Amino acid sequence: MSGEPLFPAPRSRVAGATLGVLVAAVVMTAAMPAYLPFGQANSIVLPIIFFPVTWLLLFLWTLFAKRMLLVWASLVVLTVVNALIIANQTGAL
Repeated sequence: MSGEPLFPAPRSRVAGATLGVLVAAVVMTAAMPAYLPFGQANSIVLPIIFFPVTWLLLFLWTLFAKRMLLVWASLVVLTVVNALIIANQTGAL
């Protein structure tokens, strides 16, 4: 057996898996109606249906990724890009 732990950086991993993934998934869900190619009724329903899938995929990736720096950078980029999409759609930019 190697001396390397199974899950390195456990505090960063738990913080990323709880807070980081939740914030990213919520902001992505709020921005989905802007870029999903569906009608007005489906642009409300489908992001709500996609939220658990989005959250689960990000959560599992955060737990099993080898490099937490890459995970944090990706979560921040996802959140900022989707927040900019929301701001653009609401006219705040």
